[in-house]
Amino acid sequence: MKVGILTNIAASSRGDVEPYVALAKGLKARGHEVVLVCEHKYVGFVSEHGVECEGCVGPELPSDKFPGALRRLRRFIARNFLSQAEAARSAFSDVDGVISSESLFSFEVGQSLAESLGCSFLPAFYSPLGSTSTFACPFLVPPIKNNRFANRLSHRLAARLVRRLTRPPLNVARRSILGLPEKDRSAPGVLGMIDAGLPVLYGFSPALLPKPNDWHESDHV
Repeated sequence: MKVGILTNIAASSRGDVEPYVALAKGLKARGHEVVLVCEHKYVGFVSEHGVECEGCVGPELPSDKFPGALRRLRRFIARNFLSQAEAARSAFSDVDGVISSESLFSFEVGQSLAESLGCSFLPAFYSPLGSTSTFACPFLVPPIKNNRFANRLSHRLAARLVRRLTRPPLNVARRSILGLPEKDRSAPGVLGMIDAGLPVLYGFSPALLPKPNDWHESDHV
């Protein structure tokens, strides 16, 4: 089986790449063929570990100085989706499955690319992003501590925010790069699909954070 692993290709850090190099090496040890897409500056690092790699140049992170910071950020997001889609389409034309990183650009584009190729899709995260009442979303902590309702609500709000932020530029990439119809604004994003049972791989130890009882069997820690 040939697997494509898509990581962030713009303003990325080593932490955006290294966990997926480890995953690629594990897949190769089990007999799979792997190609990984990353930002060009990490090609040498990935290749040193014997993993086939495609390096790409994404848009530069915009200045956060006012005025115009929000406009520049939106433009960066739109360009990043297009860059991700172009890079993934080029590198993964013959893969049997797509694995996406935790970057919100990667997992939304990865799912759409797998849809266009008619192959399997697996998000691989190192943060516990699945909806649960056991703890709050790590990126949207509610003011009420240790409240099961507030915990679950924080995950749902985070999924909605991601969908609202990414859906317009994702639809541009789907239409212009991947040849897919646009997704309706109300259609779930990848986080919503995970909550509905889409398999996901989490790269953290259950000794550090045990799997919540209200997660699906398809959530693999």
